Amino acid sequence: MEKIFALRQRLKQFFGKYDIYLLPILKFLVMFVVLFLINENLGYMDFLTRLPVMLILALICCLLPWSVMSFVVAAFTLLHLTALSWEASGIFVVFLFLAALMQYLFLPGFSIVIVLIPAAYYLHIPYVVPMILGLVGGAMSFIPAGMGVFAYYFLNCVQRNAGFLADSSSQGDMLETIAQHLTQLLSGLRDNSLMLLSIVAF
Repeated sequence: MEKIFALRQRLKQFFGKYDIYLLPILKFLVMFVVLFLINENLGYMDFLTRLPVMLILALICCLLPWSVMSFVVAAFTLLHLTALSWEASGIFVVFLFLAALMQYLFLPGFSIVIVLIPAAYYLHIPYVVPMILGLVGGAMSFIPAGMGVFAYYFLNCVQRNAGFLADSSSQGDMLETIAQHLTQLLSGLRDNSLMLLSIVAF
């Protein structure tokens, strides 16, 4: 533990000295990787998958606060979901509202964690983020960590059911189709014991 705390202190001193140069570079890299991973796994809106679009957004966000970057990623993801299914985008909007409310009430400034955990899952290193939170976050950091886990499993559920959600030609009226899509998504989340276990672990 002493070595870990010593490493933490050295990293803080290093970033404190060079943060004016390192922080924009770090933000650009984080944003570009996150946008790339979203496009690779959810790329339902062709315009957003273009490299110039990702580069421009990443360059703009490297000058913005982390919380604004989280908002941009949320909007980026929502556009992809809207291109696939209004039902999926509706559930995601409700999640974003609850996440924003919880963040505002309990832990302002940690919204980027909700973005980083799904990205870490896609990179197959999900437990790196809670380990870092254990060093730099407080006891309430379990809130964005849990929300990040939920966000990943929700997006994963959408990805698995993309064919069904994109099919609006099923028999019955529009309301019946919407009900079928919502039921499919909500049952996929409700029956996912691994998601609940992961939220508790994080």
